[in-house]
Amino acid sequence: TDGSIARALGVGRALLGLLPGRETLVINPEGVLAGRYRAALAGKGHAEFALRVVEAATRERGSAGDL
Repeated sequence: TDGSIARALGVGRALLGLLPGRETLVINPEGVLAGRYRAALAGKGHAEFALRVVEAATRERGSAGDL
């Protein structure tokens, strides 16, 4: 709640700095950022983005267990 994790991940503020930023980060098993989606008001877009990233990685690797 103190914002330290958001700052460490580079999540900024939204809507003129009045609200906390909203980002979805997809991290692969190796700990590497596989995708980042930033949109303060597009809740559905976050889920759709994460699903696309996971599906693409699954196709590339051949199984969901290897994402």
